[in-house]
Amino acid sequence: MRLMWILLLALPTTALAARKAVLVNAPAKVAFVLGKELAGKYALVALPQALGPAPTAKEVRDVAAPARAIAIIQVQAGGRYLTLQVLSGHDGTPLDTLTFKPPKKFKALPRDTAQALFAALSQGKAPPPEPKAPPADAPVAETPEEKGPAGEVKQALAQGEAAVSPDAGEAPVTEISGSSDSGGSRPSELPAIHTGVGFKAFARSFNWAAGHSDALASYQLPFAAAVAFDGTWYPGAHFTNGLAAHLGVFLNGEVGIGLASRQDDARYGTRADRFRFGARMRFPFGTRLLVDALVGYSTQTFAIAQQSATTGAPRPNIPSVTYNGPRLAGGGKVVIAGTFTAEALVGFMYVYGKGELASDKYFPNTTGLALDASMALSLEIVSNLRVRGAFDWTGYFLTTHADPSAIVTASGASDHFLGGTLSLVWVM
Repeated sequence: MRLMWILLLALPTTALAARKAVLVNAPAKVAFVLGKELAGKYALVALPQALGPAPTAKEVRDVAAPARAIAIIQVQAGGRYLTLQVLSGHDGTPLDTLTFKPPKKFKALPRDTAQALFAALSQGKAPPPEPKAPPADAPVAETPEEKGPAGEVKQALAQGEAAVSPDAGEAPVTEISGSSDSGGSRPSELPAIHTGVGFKAFARSFNWAAGHSDALASYQLPFAAAVAFDGTWYPGAHFTNGLAAHLGVFLNGEVGIGLASRQDDARYGTRADRFRFGARMRFPFGTRLLVDALVGYSTQTFAIAQQSATTGAPRPNIPSVTYNGPRLAGGGKVVIAGTFTAEALVGFMYVYGKGELASDKYFPNTTGLALDASMALSLEIVSNLRVRGAFDWTGYFLTTHADPSAIVTASGASDHFLGGTLSLVWVM
């Protein structure tokens, strides 16, 4: 039965005024979920009766005007699907029509549906104020007791289960709330957990600066495979939608599989891996843009065995490296359409550790820094599960501070890694 809602939060009309009103006509369970999703930003008001599928501007204004509602949400059930029709309170202009399949335990809107609903409501507009009628000379007749769902809501008000005190001259409104918590103590509308795993293909190019000694060897790896994983957790998002909901921790990494380096007939065992971890802060701007700031630590190793496993030949004169140090990064995510999103990230790292490159065997005074950039596209394929394609580049720029008169010398080196990853990401 529609509109048989018991209020869990009693607010005065001044609280309604602080948030823009939205009229809702929906089954009780759906209304409860909408209350949880929207109550932090909008005051939901029970629509006395359903409008038709294509109401006129006057019909919309007549029902929206008393509460100064910016929009009307009408929910229709069809089979196993629900359809949300969002109309502007100003003139009934359709803002969006959203159809989704609710899960058996329906406790929240799908993330893409919630984002689209907020985007639609942001375009809503209240009807123009009605001109004040001249005072009537005749006494006003008492209104007979209202029957049906709206009457049941009024009975609930009389029983003290919910109460809203309208200002003089305004029509009574009944606010719907999906939670008795205050706005800051409800779980965040943004996901609390992102975790993914996938396959990565990458390449490496290590080169010495011009003028290096001929005894030093460069290194080119056109293709290698790795398993990649990443995870981000915002613990506060489980409990609040305030600032704490946007502070998280992250860990990502990749581990090369089946790697070997070759020179002629010699094969050398090779290890390649990279790990990054730290803290992450997200800054949402509306429902379509999210900006990220990261601070953490990065370590990347590319090591080649000293001796060939096939011929016993010694490794060419190229150092095994382990680059590590603090890293800062920033980026963002934008919803292009529906559940299709694009991401970008850039980072800077001070290279504190360099592995053999900074050992006495090579150039112990080496210093360096690193830059990295990545781009990604993702699409939700089923609820909470996305497929994600990403491309990334990391460049290490090293200065050896070597003595130019030494027998083996080089002024610097660069080490570049290019990669592409296809992964599945679980978001909840």
